[in-house]
Parts: sequence; C-alpha cells; structure tokens
Amino acid sequence: MYISLDLLGYASELKFSYDGAKKMIFDPVRKKYILVTPEELVRQSLLTYLAAEKGYSLSRMQVERAIGKGNERFDLMIYNRQGAPEMLIDIS
Repeated sequence: MYISLDLLGYASELKFSYDGAKKMIFDPVRKKYILVTPEELVRQSLLTYLAAEKGYSLSRMQVERAIGKGNERFDLMIYNRQGAPEMLIDIS
C-alpha cells in the first residue's frame, strides 16, 4: 500500500548534534546518533510520526536490520504486542 505523508511538521522534534564537521541525528530506536543523510531524515521523521500520531511504541520498532541470510535489509519494522512483524517500511 502506498501512503503519502507530509513529515516536515515532525522535523522540529528531531535531535541533532555535531561530531566535528559531521551533522548527526539521534535515533531513539537504536539509542545513538547517526550521520544525517536524506534517508535518515525521512526515517527519523517517520519514526516520530508513528510514535506521536499513531501510538506505536519505539520499543516495538527495529531499524535497518538484515532479513534472512542475504544482503537484503529493511528500513523500519514494527512488531505487534506478540512480537510478530506488523508493518515493514522501505524508504526509497
């Protein structure tokens, strides 16, 4: 299913820092600062939207993990209360 969202409204809630000249963004799922890229800005804005507006718990999310034994990775996975995958998100 394709959904179009305006995530710009969540940019003010994102936490930024600098590591020398590198701009970093805090990922509340991985609990660390990550190098800012366009994909990471979208991912963090989406995480904020899903937690704030849709009530998904950050503790039930995983970010950038491998799928199976191959080189394929997902951008964001949300699990239900039983621990089964509920939503898979690919940012392209």
